[in-house]
Amino acid sequence: MNTYLAHRGESSVVIRNVTDAWAEGLRDLFAPYVSLTRLPADFDAGLWSVEVCPHGPGTGDLFTETEGYDVAIADRPRCVRVLTADDDAGTVQSILRVVRALLRRLFMSDESAFCLHAAAVVADCSEGCIAVVGAKRSGKTSAMLTALRTGLFDYLTNDDLIIVDGADDEYVGHGWPRSVNIRKESADELIPPAELSRLSHPENTMNERLGRGGLAYPGELADIFSRRVVAHARIAVFVFPGWGTGNTITRLTPAETAARLKVELPVSPSHADGWMDDLFPELLTRSATVDLDRISAAVPGYSVTSRDFAGLEENIVDIGKTAGLV
Repeated sequence: MNTYLAHRGESSVVIRNVTDAWAEGLRDLFAPYVSLTRLPADFDAGLWSVEVCPHGPGTGDLFTETEGYDVAIADRPRCVRVLTADDDAGTVQSILRVVRALLRRLFMSDESAFCLHAAAVVADCSEGCIAVVGAKRSGKTSAMLTALRTGLFDYLTNDDLIIVDGADDEYVGHGWPRSVNIRKESADELIPPAELSRLSHPENTMNERLGRGGLAYPGELADIFSRRVVAHARIAVFVFPGWGTGNTITRLTPAETAARLKVELPVSPSHADGWMDDLFPELLTRSATVDLDRISAAVPGYSVTSRDFAGLEENIVDIGKTAGLV
């Protein structure tokens, strides 16, 4: 068992009791968002840590199951424990989720940083990205997948976008190593069945059994479309997708953009890991402090309605051209 440092920007988390196999799996899934470095076993710099604990008699009683993995707050400061799963893939996924949740909250120690329920794709020939903002079933993930299929965009993130205020009214979007839930209707349209069957997320066995789509890690998604995974990029435009009877692109006023962004500002940095909110209570008020008027004045917003996937692809390419990205 070894000790590792998971690192993103100025945020770091120590991971203890990690096998070589788990470290290899984590390194693949973290890239390019988070680096993983081996440390001496006795390393202690007062950082947050995640301890991996094996199953054993009575251990299950000490842990709480949350969103498919088992965690416990340790009896010493800045330490979270995670219980091993039934196999290596499940254990790696559990470690990934806890470390990612910690790093995202530590990353938000920058008071200008805030979360947005959005996907993002980066133009291949530009440093700018399209942030696709919306609730479930709005077409957000479909728009991201469609953009990748055009061959003009690379993957940045899905669902969890952290935005940091940069210099000169420039806003930078940061992605995270989170799997993408591809609904069956999107998978049937955009993902070849052979590719879908090769996705490695532990929960995909259940999805296949229930006739659902699948969960894809960022690297797998990029491989399917022969694209890259990008960790961060300047936000060039906000897109608010929807389905309708025709294809329309409507430029929003800054006030309209701000109003739509406000709806997609989560109170918790991640609802799936809400058990961690008590450890970082100061972040629960972050969404109320975001200057949406300033952001909307700097970054244009568009309402996009598409009649089908072909129309969605046409709209995404047109937005990219309008924003000077493609």
